[in-house]
Parts: sequence; C-alpha cells; structure tokens
Amino acid sequence: MRATWRPLPAWPYPPRPKAVAPFRMDWNASLDSLEFEVAILKGDDLVIGVVCDPSQISISGALKAGGRAAVRHVGVEVSFEVPSGRQYAGFAAIAPGGPDPERGRVLAERAGGITAALKRHHPDHGGQAHDFADVQAFRKTQAATR
Repeated sequence: MRATWRPLPAWPYPPRPKAVAPFRMDWNASLDSLEFEVAILKGDDLVIGVVCDPSQISISGALKAGGRAAVRHVGVEVSFEVPSGRQYAGFAAIAPGGPDPERGRVLAERAGGITAALKRHHPDHGGQAHDFADVQAFRKTQAATR
C-alpha cells in the first residue's frame, strides 16, 4: 500500500501523560502493522503526517531516504478513506493479547508461504518477535485443519 506523507510544522495535539511502560515498535514493523490494519478496514488514500521539514517529503509524497532521521516528534497523524466514504482518523490502544493467526496468514501470504514468513520474521534474522509469533499461530491453525 502506498502512503502519502505530509509535513507537520509542529505537533498539533496536546501532550499525553507519560505512560508507565511506553509502547515501542520498530519503524518498519509500525508501517507493516499500519498497512495491515488499513487493509482490514478496506482503507485507501493513506496519509501520514509527521513533524519534519517539508524538504524531507518528495514531490511524489513519499518520505525521502534518510527522512526518518529528520522526524522531530514521535507522534504521527494518520488518516485514510474507508468504503463508507467517511474518513477514518485516529487510533485506539491495542489491547494486550496473544498471537494473531489472521495477521500471521497475511504475513505468510506476503512472504510467499509459511516457511518463508518464518524465516523473514525470525528475531534471530532481524525480524520482530510479535510477527514471528503471529506466523507460528497461523501455522498451528493450518496444522490443526489437516
């Protein structure tokens, strides 16, 4: 999924209270999760706003190579269109839970199969543990249906 990036001159929202255990996720894993969530909602025209200098956004609307380093705030503003014609904007905290086999199925499809997804998302090979767990959960559902 292609996203259009837009520069924000400053973070436009009030500061949130500091969390006891702040949520952290790798940049690529964050974009993968966002793409997955937007696809589930059948969203389109994804726009991501970040606090950065406008020179870090290319003419095509993409964040330039190295632009990540120029982002000056941890927050992002996300919006996209959904089939009902209304724009979706915002987020909700993700409730803690176990591995998601449906997300694992999507990761396996993107990688070209379960084995390829397990290799790609294995933490020892630079992958994220939650992605690897999701693919493993999907593999278990496949084994149970055989």
